[in-house]
Amino acid sequence: MKKFLGILFALLFLLTFAACDGRADQRKVDEVYDWLQIGVSDNLTNESPRIIMPTEKDGVTITWSIDKPEYISSSGVITQPSHEVGDQVVTIIATITLNKASRTKTFTGTVKALPPVTETPPLLEENFKSYNDGDIEPQTNRWAVVSGKTGTSKFTVVSSIGGVQIPGGSKALKVEAFTERTLETSIRHDYDFLVIEADLMQTADSGGSPINLQSSSSSPVVAFGLDGKKLYYRVDNGQQPGINVELNKWYRARLEIDLVNKTIELFYYQDGQLIAVTPEEKVTFNGTTSFQSFFIRTGSSNTTELKPPAYITNIVINRLEALPRPEEKVKLGEITGIENLNISQGSAFTPATPKVYNYYGSRRELVKDTDYTLEITNPVNTEVPGEYTVVYRFVNKSDSNDVKEVIQTVTVYSEVEPNQIQDVTSTLAMPHDWKTTVTITLVQPAGKLYYYLSKNETETKETVMTGTQVDVTSETVTLEDLSIGENTYLHIVVEHNGYVQTAHELNRITVVEISTPQEFYDMTQLSQANQAGKYFLLKADLDFANFEWQQVGQKFYGILDGDGHVISNLTINSPASVYGGIFREIDGATIKNLVFENVNIISGGERSAVITGQAAKGSKSTIENITIIDSKVTIGNSTTRSSEMYGGLIIGRVRGEAVVRNVKVEASEVYVIGKYVGGLVGYVESGSLSLYDVDAEIKVTEESDNPQLVGGIVGRTKSGSTLYMERIVAKVDLSGTKNIGGLIGKNESTAFIKDALITGKLTYTASSSGAICGNNAGTLNSENVWVVALTGESESGNLVTVPAEFKIESIDTVSVSSWWITNMPNIANSELWDVEGFAMLKREEVEKFTVTFVAEGVTIDPVQVRSGGKVTLPTPEKEGYEFKGWFTDSDFTTPFNPDTPITEDLTLYALFEEITVPQYKVTFNSNGGSEVAEQTVLEGEKAVKPADPTREGYEFAGWFTD
Repeated sequence: MKKFLGILFALLFLLTFAACDGRADQRKVDEVYDWLQIGVSDNLTNESPRIIMPTEKDGVTITWSIDKPEYISSSGVITQPSHEVGDQVVTIIATITLNKASRTKTFTGTVKALPPVTETPPLLEENFKSYNDGDIEPQTNRWAVVSGKTGTSKFTVVSSIGGVQIPGGSKALKVEAFTERTLETSIRHDYDFLVIEADLMQTADSGGSPINLQSSSSSPVVAFGLDGKKLYYRVDNGQQPGINVELNKWYRARLEIDLVNKTIELFYYQDGQLIAVTPEEKVTFNGTTSFQSFFIRTGSSNTTELKPPAYITNIVINRLEALPRPEEKVKLGEITGIENLNISQGSAFTPATPKVYNYYGSRRELVKDTDYTLEITNPVNTEVPGEYTVVYRFVNKSDSNDVKEVIQTVTVYSEVEPNQIQDVTSTLAMPHDWKTTVTITLVQPAGKLYYYLSKNETETKETVMTGTQVDVTSETVTLEDLSIGENTYLHIVVEHNGYVQTAHELNRITVVEISTPQEFYDMTQLSQANQAGKYFLLKADLDFANFEWQQVGQKFYGILDGDGHVISNLTINSPASVYGGIFREIDGATIKNLVFENVNIISGGERSAVITGQAAKGSKSTIENITIIDSKVTIGNSTTRSSEMYGGLIIGRVRGEAVVRNVKVEASEVYVIGKYVGGLVGYVESGSLSLYDVDAEIKVTEESDNPQLVGGIVGRTKSGSTLYMERIVAKVDLSGTKNIGGLIGKNESTAFIKDALITGKLTYTASSSGAICGNNAGTLNSENVWVVALTGESESGNLVTVPAEFKIESIDTVSVSSWWITNMPNIANSELWDVEGFAMLKREEVEKFTVTFVAEGVTIDPVQVRSGGKVTLPTPEKEGYEFKGWFTDSDFTTPFNPDTPITEDLTLYALFEEITVPQYKVTFNSNGGSEVAEQTVLEGEKAVKPADPTREGYEFAGWFTD
């Protein structure tokens, strides 16, 4: 019994304890219940703070359930529903538990729907009104200076501009270009299509500050803005086409970017309507950009002074739906399909059916009688020969003041009347072939045409008809590739029911002959206007041994033809502020047929080469038939060891389109103290570089505290550019730290290489050394590339080499013609290459003769003249003597004609004649006074005033001529 009572008592005690413990748990749960708040509301958006849902409090567990986790996630992140779905009420239930005690608490919140896409807030809306006037950078704002793009250009907020009102009552950002500086702001989004609008104004012509609005800080996939006097667009960091703008006038630009289909369209507003800048077909880009940041860039590394300002304001970036195009109005634009006609008497004439395109926006084809009316005034009577004017009058149906008239000339001819010549045109003829294409427009497609080349403005009909005859079978007669020699006129006679005659002045380029180092230097300093329409032609080898080159040449736009002559012993010292080379930059230029021997370019700044520091964007330049012997380019100094220098023998940096072909290099060198170097071209930043038929024996060295790459032919290619290389033989000696490539140092672009051979040595101290490329970070396509006796390739790194079967150990294997015929037929079959042994580009052996000049028994420095060439004659001086000319004999019997072609060694003798000066007697008549002695005076000299004579009773008054 006692045992039973003990057990009962224990049970009662445990029950009492459990009951007390449960009540304590519930109190804790209740306390947490009262404490728990999560901050939900009826106005939740993506910008609301994240909802914090705790899972424990003082040992009490909290679990959560959410009925619509797509709008409020378990981590508390709020995602607004689309406008179409509407506002969403979300229920969040917290279960609060401690042991067996439990309680739930319910929260409800409303997640607001997104506004309609048409009301999407802008990613950027900048009118600069929130800033104080002055430098924008120290002020707290959303703009930041990009690291590495912190040059001396200026970004200044202004509230007024003299004489010009800022649009919309805004402030503006004044942009003044010096060295490169870039601002950046974030525009995070997930849109497929972006629209950027901005007001832009330029104040100066070509010297005005650029404003580049772009998708990245450098090498942008997409960009637009102001470049000088041009509103431009650009894709893949390439050329910059556009339209000229008026100075001191605001333009509101609009760029539409389809990020999925990779296209852009650029417009500007006129009277509230869009005017297209890009072509009718959308402009495509190849690179990829999500466009998550927006950049404003100005200035460049070669700008030498602060440029006049340009301005920008009212920048808006949004999706297309929220920033739509204006409703397109109709304005008469381009009209096509109306051409002049010649028809025979009695035949039918049907007026043209023209097409009319809208001036605004999409430039769609307008619909006759819906968008415009057309009235045709047609006086043509095909029964009566003559010239008739047909008028097409277009009237915009929505604006009666919008009227366009197009004139069509209709010539009705009688087949029994003489034919008529309506027009003659000719293309530009240039040395050395002096060929042109002539287009002759006639009234009738019948008869015979005679043409005759002459230096005379007039010729008789009979003379012309002794020339070449052509049967006329159409209204247009074309004389293709007509060799005109030294003739300046083309005379034409048409025979058909009589004769008609005309003379056409041929379109010949102006040739400027260069025969001395000074004339060559002066040519390099010419402005663009003075280069226009000129063909610069070397007429002699130029030895610069004793010539002081003052400054790097200007930008070159023209044609320079060396005609096979040699430029030798030239040294150019280029300061850090300009690109180094004979020309600092080439823009649409052609440079050809030159030999450079012992040329040394010593440059303190980036982008330097023998020929040019840079090939400009927006144009195509050609360099061909060049030989470089025993020459060197040295770039940089102790202050540039970590700087981007970009050097090569031909071009420092390519930004546009450059074609380099038929280049032979012997025993030459490029040495860069800094980073980025290539044998022929340092850097292909944008556009394209095409290299064809290159035979290079070259040494290339990069000495740098921040080493990057060394390329035997090309140093670096940037993303967005394109490189083509065909028929290349590279004999290289390359030295650097890393990314050493027999052909390319580092490729970030798309490169195509075909028919190449690399031999020599690669020396690296760190990593990645390859026969073709030291570091391939882009797309490289190679075909038929061979490596012969090449040392120094690394076993690791992102290098590009060739398969084992394309590697040959001995140079002897490829030093026979059979190897080239079998393995390199494109080289072996080319007229440019000699493959009798190891392949080399052919170079003509020019026969030269020595012309020696002898003056008073002293030999003046002799000169070398090519066979058939003319000698440039010096003009010696001798005090007291007059130089009378050069003679072929020492007896001075046969004068030398300076137009004589030199066909043998020749000695010329200078004839001097003593200068005899007339003498005159000056007699003094003292008129009864004391005697004054006469004087003998040389012609041009002055008599000496004698002492005054005396006469008693008189005062001397002076000397008189009568």
